[in-house]
Amino acid sequence: MAKSDRSKQRGYQSILAAVDFSPQSSAALQMAAEFTRQSGGHLTALYVEDPSVGLGAAAAGYDKTLLRKSNLHQLQRLMERVVRSTGLPPDAWSVETLVAKPAIAIVKFANRMSADLIVMGTNGRRGPAKLFFGSVAQAVLRRTPTPVLVVARSQPGRATLRPQKLAILGAIDLGRNDRTDANPLARAAGLLGGPLTLLHVVRRVPDLLGTPALVDPYHHGQLNDARKRLKDVADRVGAGSLVRLGIPEDEIVAAASEMKAGFIVLALRSGRGLFGPRQGTSTYRILCASTTPVLALPPSG
Repeated sequence: MAKSDRSKQRGYQSILAAVDFSPQSSAALQMAAEFTRQSGGHLTALYVEDPSVGLGAAAAGYDKTLLRKSNLHQLQRLMERVVRSTGLPPDAWSVETLVAKPAIAIVKFANRMSADLIVMGTNGRRGPAKLFFGSVAQAVLRRTPTPVLVVARSQPGRATLRPQKLAILGAIDLGRNDRTDANPLARAAGLLGGPLTLLHVVRRVPDLLGTPALVDPYHHGQLNDARKRLKDVADRVGAGSLVRLGIPEDEIVAAASEMKAGFIVLALRSGRGLFGPRQGTSTYRILCASTTPVLALPPSG
């Protein structure tokens, strides 16, 4: 049975939380524990140490075996603190550590354990820091065949699930496959337990001539067509609909903030970056600006 079929039938029961002991990853771990408790599944907390860090520790005289034991001990203590706040039973969670390239190891480990969901935090680096250090979350998004829930960098305290149903914003492109694309967004909203609003953003045409009035009729027509099409798509999956004009990543973040959404849900697009953006590029831009957790679904097919 394919992973997507399994997730559809039994929900997010096999969950992998990638931890680096930052406040963001601790908040992500708490969210993962809440999901696990609610679904009755199993949670694995994974810490991956980059080999370059291990080499530095070895050069400083640290024993690799002792270092791994120390990492496991820290992860165990972190899980115990999280479990106390969520009530997750002892047999519902486990911990593991690896020495490997983090993003590659996380994706491979998720495949090996047949995870239904990867949960992780991110600092959302931008500018020079991102050029030097990159982002594990972005690298995972580029490779993953598994849904990834990323806790936003700015407000880790928002990661705890609340008793009431949280509004869910599903970003969608309109086109030949929009009705098919809406189905996994609706299924994800069902698993998250909140009402879904589908959002499509009509990309604003740059005002190159300095005469906005000449462009407005074009935007007006695009917006009207998009509203009709999106309402039809949304009605088929029992969702609300919202159309906005602007830069898609900016409008998605703004709409989620305005409606106080608990989650943003969107589908990753396949791409290798040679003549277009790589998979996860737009999603990572949203993560850099958003304070709302983002659930990224792998490309279909």
